[in-house]
Amino acid sequence: MEPNDQEVDWREVAFLLNGVNEMLAEKIHKQDKEFARLQAQHKRMQASSLIIKNNLSQNN
Repeated sequence: MEPNDQEVDWREVAFLLNGVNEMLAEKIHKQDKEFARLQAQHKRMQASSLIIKNNLSQNN
């Protein structure tokens, strides 16, 4: 394999990596918020389901 004649611009590489890192951090933050929202919704649904189940068992 022959050596590549192009020089690597490490500043550009670092700039691009930092940009990607920021984008990923933002995406992770959004997904974390969505997960917390879904977790809270699931907890409310479980509580509602338990209330319904208890009411049905009391009526029988």
